[in-house]
Amino acid sequence: MRLEGIEHKNFTFNSLLQTTLTVSEEGLVLNPIVIEEKPKGKKFGKEALKAASSLRYIPRFEDGEPVEVPGVLFKYTFKMAR
Repeated sequence: MRLEGIEHKNFTFNSLLQTTLTVSEEGLVLNPIVIEEKPKGKKFGKEALKAASSLRYIPRFEDGEPVEVPGVLFKYTFKMAR
């Protein structure tokens, strides 16, 4: 039996989250926001934001200069088994 990412037979739990963020000129994450969470209300959003904040990127360069990049999407899948 399967219901919203929960498999009762194997006692596993899955959660999918999608965040949007801005990559700064230094490659740091700015303003991460959870835009999708399934299933909702399981509090994985807090962990996804924490993980997103620790990411580092190589900045985008335009005309030889680093530029800020808004609207970067990042997907997280949490899988837990008992």
